[in-house]
Amino acid sequence: MQDTGFQFAYNEIETIPNRFEASDVVLSRDGHVMYVVFDNTYQIGAICTSLGRSFNCTDRLLDWPDLSLNKKKSGFEGMAYNPMSGTYFVVQEAIETNTKNLYKANVFEIFINPKDSTPIRLVESCLANWDFGSDNKGFEGLEFVFHRSSGQTYLLGLCEANKCDHKSASNNDGRIVVLEKKTATTKSNLFFFCEEDSF
Repeated sequence: MQDTGFQFAYNEIETIPNRFEASDVVLSRDGHVMYVVFDNTYQIGAICTSLGRSFNCTDRLLDWPDLSLNKKKSGFEGMAYNPMSGTYFVVQEAIETNTKNLYKANVFEIFINPKDSTPIRLVESCLANWDFGSDNKGFEGLEFVFHRSSGQTYLLGLCEANKCDHKSASNNDGRIVVLEKKTATTKSNLFFFCEEDSF
């Protein structure tokens, strides 16, 4: 993989964060692009692979649908591809809720088409049904899983070495939280990911 350093083809230096905090990388289905999520911007990096470069691919930052968020910290910590729908999931580690000292991971389902004038389209976003006590002790990784026998799909949220508990002082006790998509129980027609199990 070629180290691009994200300073290659950008003339608009003022629009680029001084430092990128890459959190996760996912290869596009066609193998032309690696998508990179960052902790400190909502923009998603699109880095061309050598195969992509042979098809005139250009490295760039893809703007979030709400352009006002591009220069704000996203808290993105994980990304996963859903081959069933061709969409991607991006997770914010943990965000504030309306309840004091209660944080939840927020999952975005997005469609990415770098050739479109709006390269990222938001399908939906929803909170994971798992509580955190801090905005920096939430999910640190994300993976999509399809269970063939049941036909169910899941997201696996990875907590780092704290058992998903901000008060835990334990080391080497990471946890994987299994999330299953459920219909919201409120009058809203949004969906959310419900904690199914943890390991």
